[in-house]
Amino acid sequence: MFRRLTNIFLTLVIFGFLTFFVPIIIDELFGFRLELDRTNIYFIYIYLLILYYFVIFIHEIGHLTLGCFCKFKFHLLHVGPLIYYKDGRRKQLLITTNELLGGTSGMYISNTKDTKYLRIKHFFYTLGGYLFNIFGALLSLTILSIAEFSSESFNFIVQTFFIFNISLVIFPDFRSSK
Repeated sequence: MFRRLTNIFLTLVIFGFLTFFVPIIIDELFGFRLELDRTNIYFIYIYLLILYYFVIFIHEIGHLTLGCFCKFKFHLLHVGPLIYYKDGRRKQLLITTNELLGGTSGMYISNTKDTKYLRIKHFFYTLGGYLFNIFGALLSLTILSIAEFSSESFNFIVQTFFIFNISLVIFPDFRSSK
């Protein structure tokens, strides 16, 4: 119970922190200033929460996609409070409060005798998440450079998408292996 409360509290604090500092980072990087009033702060908080989990979803889908190319079998996809897993023929979606901040993808080798090139396959499986985030960051920069939108909200969304994608590439997983 204490771990769940700590995790919920930590999630709220981190997104509160991001609510105030992401607009400052965007102003420094892109020269875009967002007017902050109470309504905007609530919008930014909810938006950052949704976007954060979407970027983590993209990252985990990258792992799963390259894992499928390496002939791994799907077992688990965990993004924020949602866990989708396949156990044999049974598929299940769970909601948890144990791990709210990150994501996990799990795959396995169905043929344990086929361990040839296992290290290389695992390397590409690991690389998949980062490649998808780099692609997301490049896509957001392309959209910003090609499309000249006057909408401040659209620019803020695309710029934040860029920052979150790059941050997942620069700051790798901080959890220890269990």
